[in-house]
Amino acid sequence: MLNAYQFSAAKDASNSKALQSLIQSKVYESKSFKDFKEKANEICKVNNDKWLRVEMDVCKRNTVMGETWRRMEKDKDLYPYWQYVTEQDDRVRDEHAALEGKIFKIGDSEGDSVHPSNGFNCRCHSEPIDGQDLKESGKELSKGEDYLDKVDEKTGKPFVDDGFRFNPGKQGAMPNDSSYSEVFSSANKGNAELFDL
Repeated sequence: MLNAYQFSAAKDASNSKALQSLIQSKVYESKSFKDFKEKANEICKVNNDKWLRVEMDVCKRNTVMGETWRRMEKDKDLYPYWQYVTEQDDRVRDEHAALEGKIFKIGDSEGDSVHPSNGFNCRCHSEPIDGQDLKESGKELSKGEDYLDKVDEKTGKPFVDDGFRFNPGKQGAMPNDSSYSEVFSSANKGNAELFDL
């Protein structure tokens, strides 16, 4: 849960930084409070309405995927592999469809980072696989490094979105290296300098 609190604090800092930038902008220097308030409300509406829905969905989805991962890791002596599974419909992104059916070993750090979800509104999931299933499928074991640093030839997009190259079962519901976290860290540094801390 600490991860969600950190993300929330970073989001607040990001929102504050956007509002401070607006205040310091030469464009709004001579404008009235009413003009500033309208523009500030636009910024807050995007941050608090639109982004909030997406953030809630990401947190919910990654919580489910984190629990799925926790169970798979607990049972890895019986099921040492996991398989990437998409919804196999016309809404699946090409770069996620390319991962359909790929099998990874639990503990391959790059493979663990390929574990869904791999982008906003990703509906992919995973299924545990034992050695017999792997043998019977006739499939090769995949390596995460083959997917983390490559892009889909058709779309030019990465198989795993940069902001989702983490495993929610290991790091929490939200990535710790999001742009919000960067803003949060620089905001803390700025506050420390401002207040001589």
